[in-house]
Amino acid sequence: MKKKARVLLLKLFSIIALVITLYFKLRKRNKFNVGYTIYQPTEFKHEIILVDLAQQQVIGKVTYKGKTIMIVFVDVKVDTVQIENDVDELGDLSFLDRESYVSLFKHQAQYLVKNNIEKPKDHFKELTQQSF
Repeated sequence: MKKKARVLLLKLFSIIALVITLYFKLRKRNKFNVGYTIYQPTEFKHEIILVDLAQQQVIGKVTYKGKTIMIVFVDVKVDTVQIENDVDELGDLSFLDRESYVSLFKHQAQYLVKNNIEKPKDHFKELTQQSF
């Protein structure tokens, strides 16, 4: 009887140890990574510097630390884009690649020309104020 009790007790402890181990492993696996994020300015800026509604042309530029890195000329009427310089030369420093900036300026140009907006800074400032 003592031998059966020992075996039973050993099995019970083994099962308890297994359950505790599984509990902590599953708990660890389902844990979320908790932390915080620090937002820092990248010093990359993109802006529309000219809107010519008569010619349906828009010029945008990308600057990094105050230096012009790329200029994008968009002709909405003819649906062409010309690029001067390139952000890809900066490698991983650039937040967006060349194609992303071109797409951004192209869509902004189409929006500005379609809506007859000659001063985009004033327009977007007004939109921001209306949303609050």
